[in-house]
Amino acid sequence: MNASLRKTAVRVLLWLPVVFTVIWFINQERLDFEEAREVVSEQARHAALAEGQVIQLRLMQQFQQLAFVAKAIVGEQAPEALDSRAQALLRRYVANHPEILAINVLTPDGERIAWSSYTQSTKPIFRPEDFTALPGRPDEFLGQDHYAKRFHADVVSMRYRMRDAHGQTLYFIGTPYRMDALLAELSPQGWTMSVLDQRDGRLMKSPTAGPVPQSAYSSDHSVVEPINGLPLSVRVAWPRAKVWQLYRQGLALRLLGRFIVLGLFVLAALSISRLLRSRERLLEKNARFARFNALLAHVNQAIAQASDVPDLLERACRLAVRDAGIALAWIGRPDSQGHFVFLAKAGAAVDYVNDLILSSDASVPEGQGSAGVAWREDRAIFTSDAQHAASLSPWRERLQRFGLNAGAKLPLRRSKTVWAVLHLYFVDSAAVTPDLQRILLDLADDLSNGLDRLDLRDSQIRLQRQHACLLGNTVAGVVMVRYPGAIIAEANEAVARIFGAPSVRELLGRKVGDVVPSLLDDRMVQATRVALKEGQVTLDALDILRLDGQQACIAISGRRLESDPGGSTLVVWTVVDVTERQHLVRQLEQLSRADPLTGLPNRRALEQHLDRAIDRASRLGCAVAVGLIDLDDFKAVNDRYGHETGDVLLKQLGERLLACTRGSDLIARLGGDEFVLVIEDIDPEDAMMQLSVIFGRLHQTVETPFDLGEERSASVGMSMGVALAPKDSGNADSLLRLADAAMYRIKARKSSRTQWWGLVSLEHLDEAPEPPFDPFGSDAQMLLDPIHDLLELVEREFVETFYVELAQRAETAAIFSALNDQELARLKSRQAAHLRFLLDSATTAAQIQERGRHLGTVHALVGVASSWLSVSMQLYRDLLHWHLDASDRGARERGRLQRIFDARIQIDLQSQLDAMLVVQNAYNAYLARPLISMQT
Repeated sequence: MNASLRKTAVRVLLWLPVVFTVIWFINQERLDFEEAREVVSEQARHAALAEGQVIQLRLMQQFQQLAFVAKAIVGEQAPEALDSRAQALLRRYVANHPEILAINVLTPDGERIAWSSYTQSTKPIFRPEDFTALPGRPDEFLGQDHYAKRFHADVVSMRYRMRDAHGQTLYFIGTPYRMDALLAELSPQGWTMSVLDQRDGRLMKSPTAGPVPQSAYSSDHSVVEPINGLPLSVRVAWPRAKVWQLYRQGLALRLLGRFIVLGLFVLAALSISRLLRSRERLLEKNARFARFNALLAHVNQAIAQASDVPDLLERACRLAVRDAGIALAWIGRPDSQGHFVFLAKAGAAVDYVNDLILSSDASVPEGQGSAGVAWREDRAIFTSDAQHAASLSPWRERLQRFGLNAGAKLPLRRSKTVWAVLHLYFVDSAAVTPDLQRILLDLADDLSNGLDRLDLRDSQIRLQRQHACLLGNTVAGVVMVRYPGAIIAEANEAVARIFGAPSVRELLGRKVGDVVPSLLDDRMVQATRVALKEGQVTLDALDILRLDGQQACIAISGRRLESDPGGSTLVVWTVVDVTERQHLVRQLEQLSRADPLTGLPNRRALEQHLDRAIDRASRLGCAVAVGLIDLDDFKAVNDRYGHETGDVLLKQLGERLLACTRGSDLIARLGGDEFVLVIEDIDPEDAMMQLSVIFGRLHQTVETPFDLGEERSASVGMSMGVALAPKDSGNADSLLRLADAAMYRIKARKSSRTQWWGLVSLEHLDEAPEPPFDPFGSDAQMLLDPIHDLLELVEREFVETFYVELAQRAETAAIFSALNDQELARLKSRQAAHLRFLLDSATTAAQIQERGRHLGTVHALVGVASSWLSVSMQLYRDLLHWHLDASDRGARERGRLQRIFDARIQIDLQSQLDAMLVVQNAYNAYLARPLISMQT
């Protein structure tokens, strides 16, 4: 069925309900009219029955009276010898009953009137055969109606037979009953009433009419009802107007309701018709877009199948002409002289490009068209009326000759740079709608991506090999557990390896708690409830005891599947062994709190300890002494023997200081030759005495020269400023600052001082508390800008050291072997750029977090382990601290710089680890999918 016939059929079907409704309304009106006629007929029937009962009653009463006359008045007298008394009674009876004209006593044969109350001939008006015995009443006879000339009236004759004891007829008592009296008041208003004689079909009261055939009566306008016990029927007729009168009752409301319903059907049909027309227009529009979307899909298929760039371009042009009905499609790019070279072309108007000259040079007319603009400005150009566009005037005659009225010029990019221009020409000037423009832009983007795909194909092959290697080494355990019962239904070999089982067969069919009892931990039980209720759950770190007795840490995530036919609920758990990661995290936490040279607590550990010490002192009512130590004459050791020898002295000093302090005290190194001593449980009232004893013992550590090896030794002194909490300050930063200031004052009086240490209160310090230090604030920027050279030195040293170490590792050697020298150099360059970004004075915390999430995602996708990342950041941090300590900057400046380094590196590391965890969870969830098909 073609489209035209289909539309006609739809319209016919649409209006069929309206037609059927009209037919139903007409039929309903016919039924209503028939019902009105039935009602009138029923009313006429009731009227006929009522009038028939009246006639029956009148005649039956007369028969009873005749029987009375025969038995009570005449008795067994001979008809010819009635006595005068009986005759008088009979005449009086006639006088009292005007409906009868006479009383006749007839002979037994009924042929002769023996006596009559009316003087008349002895011959009866009616013959004996004109009478009919009534059913069940053999002595009562009813004659036919007749016009009696002797009475000048229509009468119906009635006879009663008198019998003797032997049943022999003695005589008949008869009477002519006036028809007008019998039928008096028998025509109710609105009806036409008549009586029929069933014996011959006569209309009574019409002796000349003759028999009336049944066909003469209209069955539509009359009814006939027999009179019970009599050979008579009552016929009731009515005019046609009576039916119409009843039918018209309520007709207006019925018609109004039906016309309303019909109107609703018509409105519905019109609305649906309008919707269908809108749908047809929408379908036409969608069909047009479907062709272009099909073009888009086919081009993407061609991108996937193309073997090289020329093949892709030729396929794209042919598909544009075939799928979208484009008149001409061609792709070109400028050569070294700026003239466009045609790389591919197709279409009915392909001869348009013969001898066509286009240029990318805006200074010549051939370069001022849309092709040149699209190339130079890297933007799409759409033309709706190409033949009248001013910019296309040099090619107007050519466009008119080939009937090309609209066009699109779409830049094709290669490595994000314009490489060619796709030209599409249309015959319809209104073809390039905004919606189509968006599709064509998508087409250009897809082709650009296809070009990049072909360019990067070889690299992608290498990357795929690397990814396959990495994914093979990054195998997560996947186990399907059936609930209730927590029975292991399916598992892979990695699960057995993670749980320490000999093989996966040892796990199948067993309860999870029997396999790894530590999985009955409260956290795991709660996680199971969440997975069963909400559908999924994740635990980042859960300590377990493996079957082989080893401790391990796992990251586990669960996803609930649909219930199986048996009513059990399946949960797929993805298990990753993060034991190494957790160990590294703890190790990094420990390293982040220790000085890499001396092993003493660093600034971070000092700040955490000092805050707790101040809180304890406040609760216990005692004091805390904070001493900042700077070595005297240490610079001379460095200058004479070098920094490595100076580091030996610092290590020995750290050991000596640690050996002479109490277990409750803390000795920390800030960097360089600066140390901090924290002494708790000082009596505020006797602080000077206690500190003198402790510091005297402490000074003995430098009284003995330090052995520097190779028969070299050196001696150094110490200067220390001491601040007391809460007397001098209750803030850790303020205490360190005050102790630093006191130390510098003591150091300035090195030649004239009486003791090597001094209290803040004795040095008369009165400075405002230092505000909290922001690693990203203006002070941080001022500190970072002058150390640009130092950061570059650390950056180079780190990159070389770290990549040499990675290349020597077995698990990363395969990756580095797949990279050529240029790729490895580019990787190192990007690593260095990231380090410069971290410590750039203009970098914000949000920018570090954003880039960290991006790098973490990339690292997770290419298989970089979190342990490598943690080790690299710790190495970079250690190098920064070592070079900073070796510089000649003051303690406060070094401390702040170390805080800047630690804060920024920690934000970057945490952001990358978080992003890697997100990727790993997604990867683990995907690994669970094959078990579904395995179950089904």
